[in-house]
Amino acid sequence: MEWPGSALALTRGLHLAGTLSVFGTLTAMALVAPAVLGAAPQAAPAIDAALRRVARIGIAAAALALLPWLAVQSFDMAGAASLGELAAAIPDVLLDTRFGHTLLLRAAMLAAVALLLRGRAPQRWQLWLALLPAAIAVAAQSWAGHPGSSEDWLLLAASMLHVLAAGAWLGGLLPLLLLIRAAPGRGAALAAGRFGWIGIVAVLILAVTALAQSWTLIGGYAGAAATAYGQIALFKLLLFAVLLALAAINRVRLTPALAAPLTRERAARHIQTSVIAETAIGTLVVLSAAWLASQTPAAHAQPEWPFALRPNVSILADPDVRRAFIIAAVALALALAMLCAALLFRRWRWLALAAVPALGYYAVTVVDDAPFLDPMLVEAYPTTFYRSPTGFTPGSIMHGAGLFAANCTVCHGVDGRGDGPLAKQLSVKPANLVAEHVWGHADGELFWWLSHGIRGPKGQPAMPAFASVLSEDDRWALIDYLHAHLAGTAKAAGKPWRNPVTPPALEATCSDGRSLTLDDLRGRFVRIVAGDAAVPVLPEADAITLQLLLQPSELPGCTFGGPDIWAAYAVMAGVAPDALAGTQFLIDPSGWLRAGLTQRESGAWMTAEGMTAAMRDAAAHPMAAAAHHHH
Repeated sequence: MEWPGSALALTRGLHLAGTLSVFGTLTAMALVAPAVLGAAPQAAPAIDAALRRVARIGIAAAALALLPWLAVQSFDMAGAASLGELAAAIPDVLLDTRFGHTLLLRAAMLAAVALLLRGRAPQRWQLWLALLPAAIAVAAQSWAGHPGSSEDWLLLAASMLHVLAAGAWLGGLLPLLLLIRAAPGRGAALAAGRFGWIGIVAVLILAVTALAQSWTLIGGYAGAAATAYGQIALFKLLLFAVLLALAAINRVRLTPALAAPLTRERAARHIQTSVIAETAIGTLVVLSAAWLASQTPAAHAQPEWPFALRPNVSILADPDVRRAFIIAAVALALALAMLCAALLFRRWRWLALAAVPALGYYAVTVVDDAPFLDPMLVEAYPTTFYRSPTGFTPGSIMHGAGLFAANCTVCHGVDGRGDGPLAKQLSVKPANLVAEHVWGHADGELFWWLSHGIRGPKGQPAMPAFASVLSEDDRWALIDYLHAHLAGTAKAAGKPWRNPVTPPALEATCSDGRSLTLDDLRGRFVRIVAGDAAVPVLPEADAITLQLLLQPSELPGCTFGGPDIWAAYAVMAGVAPDALAGTQFLIDPSGWLRAGLTQRESGAWMTAEGMTAAMRDAAAHPMAAAAHHHH
């Protein structure tokens, strides 16, 4: 990671480590220390002073890290080329950006905690009150990062809970170590037992919120394996697994041993070593989280797949195969649980170890006995999981149509069926681009073949590479046209759209002044009617009618149009542009183009009964997109 990214990650990580330490120390002082102080009253003054010292050091570290973090962030935002430009940019960043506002809030919350902890022995109410600004300082980590800028409140809430749980657990490790050392025997056992419950709750919250964040920010296995964001997240997950294993050993084996006189001394040594190791690994987790926050989320990056093969998730489309894999996954999870039990519990160790290979064999057998099983690994390319950046706009589709006519028809033919003028002269017959199997190819695969060409079974050239002829934008536009043309060919042949079909992007203007895009209309059925003829308004609360016009004009209701979008929808309908008038399309609440009616058929949707029947049919047969497809 280059400057200033590395400096941003480091300064962010130092501040985060300080705030987590403050919150975790206050949590331990409020929930763990009282029981320990009651068991070892003679050590109470020293313990209280040590814990307050840890909290103050955390406040100082977090506060001091704010200044270099502000400087580096301002340098990056302003693109400053000198110290003078940096100094001029800092006030603007501090006062006019979300980052600056959050930084000021953090500084204010840390100051509030410092004021509440002032003096030699703050009152208990001061301690509990100090937890609130400490929690706000920790939660503010999410407000200035990816979750805060996404406007997804569920993601933001998950991120805030995640860092608070991390603070209560990881930030409380050093206070736990101090308590165990200062109050050996019963006090140490009480400290470990109380903190163990904090750890259990924190781990559960961390697991659930990490899953929620991963679903949004990583997206899938390609984002995890093939982007910098995903790889850092996997490293953080690995560290978390090690932390979890150490915490489990502490809770199940060492904490009970602290209460037994014969094993107390040895258990105390082991648990101190374990807590020190957890603290070191926890620091790496915090730095990884800071590093992660400086990266583009995997869901917004193009994954560069690093392997020659990829998992074939399409085999899970069959319900029987999917059921076999679920059963196998459960069996493997049980095997892992048995392995952990064997490590933690001596009584059932050999029985648990014997169950591990049995469950593994059962999992493999269940998968092997699936009704049919395509290869679980198939060929992949670096761009296999690329997603089209075009937005499937009408302009891109029609630009692709021109590129297809200029570069592809000589081999593939005007209709893309592989019957162009040069087809008979080629040693390898050109592909039929409107065949059913084309639906199964991801955007990234098509992009790779367009860029690098295709070889025949004997290694001979089957299609030339276009990377030196067409720009990246041109190649994506050509792929947009191929998708639109494939859908239109199926429609012209009277075949239903069994695969996800994306409608060309649009922006409709309504007579009441509203402006609507397809994203705005998610969750509702959308009927599109081509042409300027009068269209009856249907009384469906969860449906809206948009009128597609060749030339924009003022009509009642909601309209959109123009030559490119008219021509793009004609391609989707499989008709010539001059035959599009009267055609209708239905888009479902998930945003998929589900059905289309020609001018001759369109009367079926001109009544409330006909439209309701079409909507019910679409709702009864929901469409699911393939995991690595965009269109």
